[in-house]
Amino acid sequence: MDNNNGLPINDIDSKLLGINKGKYSRKKLLYILLGVLASITIFFIILILILTSGKSDINEKEKIIIGEFNCIYEINSISQNVLILGEEYRKTTEFDILIDNKLIIYSKSIKFDSLGKKNVKFIIYEDLEMNYMFKDVSSLFSINMTSQNNAKILSMVGAFENTQNLNEFYINGFDTSKITSLNKLLYKSSLSEINLTNFKTTNLKDISYMLSSTRLSTVDFSNFNSSIVEDMSHLFEGCKILNKINFNSPYFITKNVKNFSNMFKECDSLVELDLSNFDTSQALNMSKMFQGCFSLEKLILTNFDTKKC
Repeated sequence: MDNNNGLPINDIDSKLLGINKGKYSRKKLLYILLGVLASITIFFIILILILTSGKSDINEKEKIIIGEFNCIYEINSISQNVLILGEEYRKTTEFDILIDNKLIIYSKSIKFDSLGKKNVKFIIYEDLEMNYMFKDVSSLFSINMTSQNNAKILSMVGAFENTQNLNEFYINGFDTSKITSLNKLLYKSSLSEINLTNFKTTNLKDISYMLSSTRLSTVDFSNFNSSIVEDMSHLFEGCKILNKINFNSPYFITKNVKNFSNMFKECDSLVELDLSNFDTSQALNMSKMFQGCFSLEKLILTNFDTKKC
């Protein structure tokens, strides 16, 4: 049978079918491409969400508060101010600093106008290295260090050396068991009293100059563990008003100490000193141990062993 144009009906159907097949193939290809693009888009969206979520988790972990220092400072106009931190301090741990609860940016070149006494807070996020952190910071009046999460202090060499106006130092909740040296911790500070009961010192080997040239009048080592300390030299040297030291403790052990030199040198106010529980069997140096102790009237050295000196 022919149509009006003279073409067989079967031929027309074949041509129409070919056209429809071409359109269908193009549509099918388009749908496939759109599906692939959609899949790729969804993949990247999921990937971004995962990465963002991970980054957020990391930031949250970094920003967990593990401790804080509450301080009182006298902040005056100081050229090249080291932002109430020591010149020799190298910032290796994460913390924020707030003055009157306002966040400030850490810098060693910030200049302050004269602000007078201010509350300064250090918010701690990581275990701390405190070597020379406040050395020579004469504007520091008090510091109260607290941690609810047993945050670790890894080092404190010279942390408060030459703090000429420091009159209060308190530490609670921080884990100090990793510290191996407290050399010059408070050397030449103006501190007149100190509580050592919260110091964990099981790995401590060096306490030389730790309290030297301070204004302390009494020192209590009742809970101070010195079982592996090797150096006690200059420990109290220049403590002019020190008149009482309590060494009566099962934890204050000197059996590993090699250097006692200058330990009590120029302790002008000491009248009596009982060192009967000192084990000096490993001592190599005791030079000038009591030099300048002009008020000393009673000195008990019952168990002193000087064979290795």
